[in-house]
Amino acid sequence: MIEIWQQQFLPTYTKNEGKIKVLNDADVPRPENFKPDSNCRSTVVFDPGERAGDHYHQQRNELFVGIGAGMQLLAEDQATKQGKIYTMNPVEGNGQLTVFYIPVGLPHAVRNIGPGIGFLIEFADHPQEKVDYRLSID
Repeated sequence: MIEIWQQQFLPTYTKNEGKIKVLNDADVPRPENFKPDSNCRSTVVFDPGERAGDHYHQQRNELFVGIGAGMQLLAEDQATKQGKIYTMNPVEGNGQLTVFYIPVGLPHAVRNIGPGIGFLIEFADHPQEKVDYRLSID
């Protein structure tokens, strides 16, 4: 079974009883050897029902923070074709966010199965390059 590095964390600052959350990039936990390139940071907006990814990288490592009630990370082992779905919903983590590390060579996708807009904050250590790979998880 596939297992990836992940860590829960709280927003840097909250206001109005947690209804406003501030997330500073410097406060997002990272694996020890991951050094993001500030030019390779993205924010992706997902309408309900949308999916992106279905690829892997040969040179790029990524960190993902998903925000939204239906945001999910999908990952699959290329050799065994076994996949796993990770929830990115901060409500399920008692308001905590979860950061996920996507290493080189790991096929992955992100989708929003929720009723509202979802967001993905992405940190990377190399410019975008990808190899298309349709995950078997639908």
